[in-house]
Order: sequence, then C-alpha cells, then structure tokens
Amino acid sequence: MDGQRPKRRPAPRFCDRVLNVLSVLCLLVGFVLVIVYLPQLPDRIPTHFNAAVEADGWGSRGMIWLLPAIIIVLVPGMLVLQRFPWLANVPFRINESNADIQYALIVRLLALLSLSVSLIFLLLLIETIAVAMGGKGPLGGWMLPVLILPTIGSLGWYLFAMIRNPGEPSPSDSVDDDQLSSNA
Repeated sequence: MDGQRPKRRPAPRFCDRVLNVLSVLCLLVGFVLVIVYLPQLPDRIPTHFNAAVEADGWGSRGMIWLLPAIIIVLVPGMLVLQRFPWLANVPFRINESNADIQYALIVRLLALLSLSVSLIFLLLLIETIAVAMGGKGPLGGWMLPVLILPTIGSLGWYLFAMIRNPGEPSPSDSVDDDQLSSNA
C-alpha cells in the first residue's frame, strides 16, 4: 500500500446509502427470522449444503445463530471501511489526480459487496430454516449461481470502472527518457 495516498473521503452518494440501508435491512431480517423460527426448529438443522443443494452437514439448533453472527461482523466491517477508502489495496497507484474517483469506486464496491454478502447469508439462512423444517428451500438448483454471481458481478463492475476511470498519472509514475534507454 502506498503511504503517500491522499486521505480524504468522497462525498456520500445516494446510491451507496441505499445499498448500505438494504444491507442492514437484510441483516436485521436475518436476526428476526432466527428469533421467530428458533423455537420451531428441530434439534438438528442443516449446517452445510453440497453443490446439489442437499444438506450434507448437520448440527444443533443453536448453530442457526452462526449465519447472523458472521454477518454481524462482515456487514458493519464493510460499512466502516467505506469511511477509509485509502486503506484499500488496489492494483495501481492512487494519487491526488485520481483519488476522488477511485475512492468513490472503492466505496461503491464495498456497498455492493456488503449488500451481496448480506443477501447471500439471508438466503442461506432461509434455505437452512426451510430444510430444517422438512421443506424445500427457495434456492433449489439456483443456489450456487445465486451465491456466486453477486460477488463476482460486483468485483467485475469495479475492475471495469477502475480501469475506465484511472485519472491522471502522477509525475512520479511517469518514466523519463533516461530510464527507457537504460532498460533497452
């Protein structure tokens, strides 16, 4: 990480705020679902699903708290990191000329990933409750694409946007004629 990065926060954007609110709502819905369904759950519940969306791992009813416990760490962590975009590890130099756009992109990526992760865990929680109660979950054969595509899509969008909006290179990024001739 470059120690010379500017340390400034991009102006909050409406879209990022909406994504963050939706992330928190998914988190809260997950907790409500656990509280509502916990008394009705059998003593053994599925704790893992294979690629065919068949439960292949089982645990005690208390394991239902594992998914909300993970999400209560991940989502707020990503929301806090949005306030410090200069800490992000990106594949090129961030300087004064490109910091505003790159930091805004990093904040958007974190908002998208926060929503993706919270939705993924909410869907896994719904699937777990449905299967534990003897039914079939809503994901069925779509489980893997639903779990993978939001995250891959968010990262793909970010990489495309980052490359498309690099900003101006800093003077220290440029190569002078002497360096070029010495490398030839």
